[in-house]
Amino acid sequence: MVEKNLEIKKFLFSFFFTFNLFSESFGLGENLKYEISLLGITVGYSTMKVVGMTRCEKDDCIIFETRAFGTDWLNRFFKVDDRIVSFWNTKKKMPVYSEKKLHEGFFKRTHIVKFDLQKRTAHFERTSYSGNNEKGEERKDAKWTEKTGDVLNLPNEFQDILSAIYYQREYKSNPEIGKSFGIQLFDDLKLTEMKVTILKKEKIELNINSQKKEYDTILVQPFIKTTGIFRSKGNIFIWISDDEKRIPLKITADLPVAGHITVQLTTQIN
Repeated sequence: MVEKNLEIKKFLFSFFFTFNLFSESFGLGENLKYEISLLGITVGYSTMKVVGMTRCEKDDCIIFETRAFGTDWLNRFFKVDDRIVSFWNTKKKMPVYSEKKLHEGFFKRTHIVKFDLQKRTAHFERTSYSGNNEKGEERKDAKWTEKTGDVLNLPNEFQDILSAIYYQREYKSNPEIGKSFGIQLFDDLKLTEMKVTILKKEKIELNINSQKKEYDTILVQPFIKTTGIFRSKGNIFIWISDDEKRIPLKITADLPVAGHITVQLTTQIN
C-alpha cells in the first residue's frame, strides 16, 4: 500500500508534472479541473489555471498555476498537495519565474527560479525537508536543508514544466501522425528535454461539465527526461482536443506497482 501511495503522489505531480496574450487556445480565467482515479477509485484531483497577469520589468507576463492534491481519505495517511506557478513573458514567450512547492507525506520541497532571459541565466533557491523513509514514515534524521545556485548558458528557447503545456496549446500547425518533436525544459533545477510523438487521431467519450459527449482528439505520447517514475518509460498517453483550444482531456499511465491510473477533465471554465 505504501508503494502504491508513493507512486500515486508522484503521478499527481508528474502529470502537471507539455502566444498571443488572448489567444484562441486559452484566456484569462480559464480553469480546468481533473479527476484522478486508480482502478476505478478516485485518489486525487488536479487543477490548471490561467490566473492573471503581472508586469515583469518592462513586459507583460501571464501567470499559470497548477495544483495536484489527494482525496480526503488519501490525505489521512499520506498528504499530497503540490503546486507549480509560472510567470510567462508574452513578448519573449518564455518563463521568467518558476515556483514549485511539493508536500508529499513527510517530504516537503520548494524550488524558486528566476530567469534572466537577456543574460540566459537562472538563479535558484531550494528548501527541502527529506522526511520520508522507504516505508513512507518520517525519518528520524529528517531535517531542513537549503541550497542556492546559478545556471549559465541557457538555450535561446526553453520552457518550464508548466509553461510548456500552454506553449504547445498555442502551436497551430496541422498535426502530422508519426511526427516527433522536442522541447527544452528547465525542470528540477536543470535543463532536460521533453520529446513528444503524435500517434493518431481518435474519438473518445467524456463527461465534462455534467454533459457526456464524444470529442475529437489527438493522441500523443510524451517522453520526459526528468526525475520520477516516468523517466524514459514512455508509458504516458495524452488525448488532446482536436480544436483551437488543444486542451489535455485525458491522460493514462501504467505504474510499475500501483497499476493503471487515469486522469480525466471533469470541469472546464472559460
